[in-house]
Amino acid sequence: MAFKKSEKKGPRAVYGCTYNRIVGTTTTINVEQFLDLPKEQQERYDLVEGNLIEVLPTTLAHDWIRDTLMCELANLADATAAGIAQVKPWLLWDSNNLFCADGGFWDSAHVAQIEWRKAPNATIPQLVWEVVSPTDSFAGPLKRARLYQHFGVHTVWVINEDPFEIHVFEGPDRYVIRTGGKLETPVVLTGFSLAASALLPPE
Repeated sequence: MAFKKSEKKGPRAVYGCTYNRIVGTTTTINVEQFLDLPKEQQERYDLVEGNLIEVLPTTLAHDWIRDTLMCELANLADATAAGIAQVKPWLLWDSNNLFCADGGFWDSAHVAQIEWRKAPNATIPQLVWEVVSPTDSFAGPLKRARLYQHFGVHTVWVINEDPFEIHVFEGPDRYVIRTGGKLETPVVLTGFSLAASALLPPE
């Protein structure tokens, strides 16, 4: 299966990472076709709205925020048997969307639904987070947050590095947490509370 690189689309920011669209608007594929691609191509691209999207490298600051949040969530989840957290999970949303989020959390009720030895994972997490890289447009991650909720995610965190802000989509509510505030998940993971400043990379 051959794909022609679109000349109409340059790099674009899509919901938390910087991507290059390599399939034009008139050519789309589904998840089944994506999974037929060579493994090296699957590792380089996400499938977003039927389009192959190249994932570019992230920064150390981006990865620091992503991994710090993962550790804090995982520690509480493990201690309370409340669920599991995973960094960079491959998530199957529908027949046209298959991509890797920065992180996800599944509560204990949904952990039992996960098919651990099957890829990609089709069990929708209750919490997803995305970290916006400096090269990203902020509009993309905000759009993706609404897409996550459309597929059934209850809470989405979109974290911007500069200025440092955490945009929270929690059920029907949306609000912003800045330095000095606290990040909490009263519905998804009771007892989780983290000072927003704890996510800031060391200077």
